[in-house]
Amino acid sequence: MLDERGASVRRTTGRRNTTGPDGSDGAAIASAPVRMGRALTVGVVGACLNAYLLQYVGLYMLGSNLGVDYLPIGVLCLFVPLILLNPVLRRFGVALRRGELVVAYVTMLVTGAIGGSGLAARLIPSMVAVFYFATPENDWESTFHGYMPDWIAPQDADVIHMFYHGTEGAPIPWGDWLLPLATWLVPWIGMVCLTLGLG
Repeated sequence: MLDERGASVRRTTGRRNTTGPDGSDGAAIASAPVRMGRALTVGVVGACLNAYLLQYVGLYMLGSNLGVDYLPIGVLCLFVPLILLNPVLRRFGVALRRGELVVAYVTMLVTGAIGGSGLAARLIPSMVAVFYFATPENDWESTFHGYMPDWIAPQDADVIHMFYHGTEGAPIPWGDWLLPLATWLVPWIGMVCLTLGLG
């Protein structure tokens, strides 16, 4: 009896207190299943905001590149306030669980690679650079232009000039960009699927 009571006391006193400051069970929250719809919604909204900030700060304000580095500052500026706000949301029963925060964070990280220096900042200028920087001295016109079909890059001189000098109030010629961007999207999706498959 004493041994059983002693074991019971040890089990009771040795149990770690996981109760949160608001009285909620922290262990239950941590082990709760991820509500993927909520997590992806928050992540996609954050990803869109991050993609906008990347271009606005980098191209319009000519500021720092928010998508550079292994821990992009643009994502941190969106994710840290979310973490600080989460305890407040818990009081109303709408807080994100630990797994949902992870999903939202990873979703936002993707835009740092796609919309920043990982893809868009390198791929899109490379599509038109071979036409814009062609000169009689480097002879790129006869060396490369004949091997570049219309579906791989815009080739209209006005469209290429707009890319480097701005539209000057004219609408963006999306029609010339749609097919090349869609073409390059196919191998990129393949690389993403390959990466996920290897993971």
